[in-house]
Amino acid sequence: MLLLVTSLVILMTTQMTSAGSHKKGLSVSGYNYHCDDLDTFSNIAWWWDWHQSPHEHQDANCTNQMNVKNRVPTIWGWRHNSDYPLYFTNETSGYVMTFNEPNHVHQANLSPQEAAVAYRVIQERANRQNQLLVAPSATKCTSGSERCPMPGVQWLSEFLHACHGCQVDFLSTHAYTCSISHVLDWLEELHNKFHKKIWLTEVACPTHSHSQALHFMQNLLPKLENLDYVYRYSWFTTRVKDTATTATHEDSLLHTASSTFTTLGQWYQDFM
Repeated sequence: MLLLVTSLVILMTTQMTSAGSHKKGLSVSGYNYHCDDLDTFSNIAWWWDWHQSPHEHQDANCTNQMNVKNRVPTIWGWRHNSDYPLYFTNETSGYVMTFNEPNHVHQANLSPQEAAVAYRVIQERANRQNQLLVAPSATKCTSGSERCPMPGVQWLSEFLHACHGCQVDFLSTHAYTCSISHVLDWLEELHNKFHKKIWLTEVACPTHSHSQALHFMQNLLPKLENLDYVYRYSWFTTRVKDTATTATHEDSLLHTASSTFTTLGQWYQDFM
């Protein structure tokens, strides 16, 4: 059954883009969302927005129809009446992503054991809907950090131990640095440890220099395309809040006041 599901997912991915990258995705921010944001991007293979179902259009009182094709649902955390009871479907994707930075106190903030219990509930629904499962997006972290008390490798190791026998089809992680070698070293560490392909669902260069962010993107993305164990990636994000701590406004793909590309966004759109 799993082989059949995997084949169907690959077929769906092949059909949605006849050219370009099958890895490159889009993280869609609700910050200053404009009704034409998704229509601006015509060269992405998939997208996500940290939620189980899209709500940006409704929140922005849009009247045009939202393009939900190839949108991957995400269970952000395990908050009652927000994340569960579960409501994600398989209408737009054969995948489902789980838990946003569970090892960060200001994000999903779940212990490996708590996450394992919740993950089994998600897995039961995903199995009924023939969806592949992406592991929680543990971030690298540094040992002893107050905001991130457990390093990513340790968190994932304990999660996989607590969730023994669970279906984990892919890993997922985030990277915020202007060092390409740091990103690649982190991905290699994850792959060497767990031997699974990886979704890099958030990546950005936190800088106040637009040219530095562009240079980082131009040099990183070809390397991600060439790494067999990187299954998918998406830049953070369509628009970055001025108050964000992990990225800066210079990392935005779209201008604040309109659904038009920044220089960074135009390069991302044209890449491959």
